[in-house]
Amino acid sequence: MSQGEINDREWEKRENWIGPLFFKVYRSSRDARLFVPKRQPWTGITFNFGHPRTMLFVWMFVIVIVTVIAVGVTNRH
Repeated sequence: MSQGEINDREWEKRENWIGPLFFKVYRSSRDARLFVPKRQPWTGITFNFGHPRTMLFVWMFVIVIVTVIAVGVTNRH
C-alpha cells in the first residue's frame, strides 16, 4: 500500500477527527501530510496534529502574533 493510500484511509477514519462540527481537529501519526483538507473541503485545510512538525508551526505562528501585538501596544502614543 502506498503512502498516498494510507493518507486517504486515515483521513476517512472518523476517529481521527476530534471536536465539534466546524472545529474538528485532525490527528493521525500514520498520515504523512502536515496539512490536510478539512472534512468539508470547501472550508479549507487544517493541520495534522499527529505530524511531528505541527507544533513547531503552531508555536511559530503564536510567537509572530504575540510579537505583532506587543509591537503594536508599545508603539501607541
